[in-house]
Amino acid sequence: MKGEVAKKLIRVNIGILYRALSVLGLGVLFCLIAENGPDSYFLSGDESGYFANLELINRYGVSTEFLRHFSGMAGPLHPILHWMLLSLTGGVPPGIRFVNFVILLLFLWIFRKDFGYRLLSIPMTFICAGYAMTEFPSMLFLLISLFLLKKENSSVWQLFLAGFCLSISIAGRWNYLILLPLFYYYIGIRKPKSIYGLSAFLMSSLIFPVWIGYAWQGISPPEVSGLPGYGFFDVNPENFVLSCCFAAMMVFILAPRWFSVISLYRFHFFLLLPLVFALNFCFDLVEFLPAKSLFNHFALNTFPHLESSTIMHLISGGFGAVAIVLSLLFLLALYLQMKKHRDADYFLFGMSIFLVLISTIKITHTFSARYPYQVLPFLLLILKREKQKEESWWELALGVAGLGWGILSWISYQHIYS
Repeated sequence: MKGEVAKKLIRVNIGILYRALSVLGLGVLFCLIAENGPDSYFLSGDESGYFANLELINRYGVSTEFLRHFSGMAGPLHPILHWMLLSLTGGVPPGIRFVNFVILLLFLWIFRKDFGYRLLSIPMTFICAGYAMTEFPSMLFLLISLFLLKKENSSVWQLFLAGFCLSISIAGRWNYLILLPLFYYYIGIRKPKSIYGLSAFLMSSLIFPVWIGYAWQGISPPEVSGLPGYGFFDVNPENFVLSCCFAAMMVFILAPRWFSVISLYRFHFFLLLPLVFALNFCFDLVEFLPAKSLFNHFALNTFPHLESSTIMHLISGGFGAVAIVLSLLFLLALYLQMKKHRDADYFLFGMSIFLVLISTIKITHTFSARYPYQVLPFLLLILKREKQKEESWWELALGVAGLGWGILSWISYQHIYS
């Protein structure tokens, strides 16, 4: 009896420690953002690119002409949002970065009864919420759209608003455009008799994509449409593998029990790893180095000969092999979970995850962990069903490691681009 009571107390203490860890992480993130005070106008590499479009709004207004001169592939939501908030943020750090911090607080509040507190243990959260990046505003509108669509008795106006929010989300992250046919199919099977609702959703969801596509005369801004790597058939499959790997990492942090569906195949994946490593080393299928920018900035500056050494090839090839196996593991688990649940909501969320991840193959010039982070709204909604109710010590250790990695990522990002 005493042993059972002790076990319950330990489990409760682990949960309290995990929540305390998240509060600590939130406080650290707030301090990191606030530290860059009003007297410092430093913008990171990506931020400076996004905020260059603010000048275009000042010159052309929010117009088709503004879109024709737009630079970058993310979409116009980011500069338009920050233009609207100029009186509050001043258009400089730290104000512009607190916009994403506030949206993160909304996510934490919305999923407070599930595993919202674990969001701070996903390393990419510190970059996406700690800098004025494009992901969180777009994900917020996407989440609103999903909540409206999930309602059992959605009115025509609610479906119109859901489509409009999805349209805004696409204007923030252009790769969400790939989701439109899937959303139409979902409404068709969920509300087959709601012709007016489907029509309302169809019209409102196309508002921004049609406007942007008309201004750009395609799916890329005129500034980049003719450059190498931005053609219709230019793809980078390695990005899909790495995106699935990072999605798997997010699931391990949020709800590791989700992977229990592949418990019968665990031994096969362990056997597969040496084979994949050998193939990867011979054919250079995927080269991957976690925290690559940090490694390049510090290790290669100290030991420049490492870049072309066999050791470096082995390290990047080894991590690449792990990424391939984790991506296969994630895709198999996603397939089996969709097969297990067989409902319209799970189909929408699961297929959306797959489509957003595979859309990263169109980003040919680089890879960033921010790309797979865009599946977060869908992951949060499907993982609610598989949440681990009682935290274990290894989950807490994983949370500490993820939080530490996130803090280090924020600091290194600031240091590298300063």
